[in-house]
Amino acid sequence: LAGVLAERAAYVCLLLLAPFLLAQLTRALFPTLIARQFHRLGYGSIGSACLLVFVSAAANREHWASWGPAELALPLGLITLSTLVSACCCWPFAARLARTEAVSFTCSSLYMNNGLAVALAVAFYQGDPHLLLPAILVQLPMIAAVALIGSRLGAARTPAP
Repeated sequence: LAGVLAERAAYVCLLLLAPFLLAQLTRALFPTLIARQFHRLGYGSIGSACLLVFVSAAANREHWASWGPAELALPLGLITLSTLVSACCCWPFAARLARTEAVSFTCSSLYMNNGLAVALAVAFYQGDPHLLLPAILVQLPMIAAVALIGSRLGAARTPAP
């Protein structure tokens, strides 16, 4: 059991560290490119998230082919509810921060690492649609919540002309 836990812990560490280290390497090797294209990186992030959802769903669609609408709606409903609860809990704190800190706080509070969740579900519970579907669907309410709160915070902090 200890060997299995150590192996899984090492896998999770690799999944967490690899993107961070690659991002730091990219920043170190291409600082002017990053600075010049910084305004587009957010769109790239959303595009990557959409690609993750598409690839994960396409590769596993046969698991959900026989499910009815209620079986598909339940995980999405629960995930949306948990995102709303998180948003309501973080709103009073985010509203007191400066815009950049508020956006960062909101993203870190609401934007769970569903890429990691998908990777773990596929690696450790392969073929279990009950674990994989929520990890894929969580992207939808997260993007909506982050966009809503980010726009509300931006509008609240933008001085009137």
